[in-house]
Amino acid sequence: MLRTVEENQRLFQAQEIFNAYGSALKNDSGGPAMKYSWLPCSILKIRLSICIIIEAIIQDHNNKLPQSDYEMFSSAIFSLNSFFKDEDAELINSIFNKPVSEHSNEDKKIILEFSKTNLSSDGIDEFAEYVNDLLGGKKS
Repeated sequence: MLRTVEENQRLFQAQEIFNAYGSALKNDSGGPAMKYSWLPCSILKIRLSICIIIEAIIQDHNNKLPQSDYEMFSSAIFSLNSFFKDEDAELINSIFNKPVSEHSNEDKKIILEFSKTNLSSDGIDEFAEYVNDLLGGKKS
């Protein structure tokens, strides 16, 4: 499908953001929490970039989304839950690096809150609904 110059620019910018986000995921945080400062932009802008790329893929594949692409972008959306304010990420990772026997009650509360956020499916559910809408109610 032919795109306008503006659509191509928008797609190119989205791909740049997504690639920079991919680089952020490769950073070694020393634990499960990633630092927000590593992100190239806001989480919302990364999600929007993923949506722009998904739209282009669907257009390029005759209104279908290859399963491998769906899985890759779902994983990318889910991984956004791993990013926290830098100081919070450092605290979370320091707790995860301590022996469990040394965890205080406060440490346990922090781990519980981290787990609730990190394992949340909210972003995935919204992404699945968005893809379903783009595909007219069908997922290939």
